[in-house]
Amino acid sequence: MIFSKKRQPEDIHEWLVMTTKSLAHNERQRIWREVLTHFEDAVSAHQSTGTSEDSARLLALKEMGDTHEAEKAFRKKYLTQRQAKWIVQLLDHRQRLQLDLIFGFAGSILIICLACAIRETQNLHWKVTISTTMLALLAAPHLIRNFFSKGQTECQKLRWLIVCESLRVYLVSGGGAASWLFLSGRAIPAWGAFTVYCLFIIAVALNLFYAIKLSRKVRPEWLKTASA
Repeated sequence: MIFSKKRQPEDIHEWLVMTTKSLAHNERQRIWREVLTHFEDAVSAHQSTGTSEDSARLLALKEMGDTHEAEKAFRKKYLTQRQAKWIVQLLDHRQRLQLDLIFGFAGSILIICLACAIRETQNLHWKVTISTTMLALLAAPHLIRNFFSKGQTECQKLRWLIVCESLRVYLVSGGGAASWLFLSGRAIPAWGAFTVYCLFIIAVALNLFYAIKLSRKVRPEWLKTASA
């Protein structure tokens, strides 16, 4: 079986295009400036040893490394287009988070009322308990973010916003599902409940890990250009 060879860049500009194609525009510009400066320094170093300009450029390009590995390294350190778009949307809607909190709580109350109707229960105690729990799940990330981001820079506040808003989605969905199953009176085997619980914890942990990694990519200089 014949495998096609991986296409290699012919010059530094093609190398940069191949390695930064998935990155956000601002991140791409920064990498291009830094890499081109480093590349020209490498070319000058090779020329100082008596190497011709063309040969020096080929040697410097080879020293830049594999394009696939470089792209992976850039994606780990810098924001991709999709990540930057989500963060910009989060910044644009951050003033509406309180309103989202109210609508989310109203939606949870509606779910609880429907579940109560299915179970045909009018137990006020359970309605108040579950409603309070849902409100706590909705408000907890918002309160945590406000508490820990006091006195911090805009960049640090945004990092807290990314982590807490990512976490809130899982807390609300998990709390809503648990409330629905409990109030609807549907029987669930112990092993089934344990499995769902473990999967939920794993999902929350993975999401939190990803959100923390994403928040660390946000830098003050990127925030300035994104907010402009």
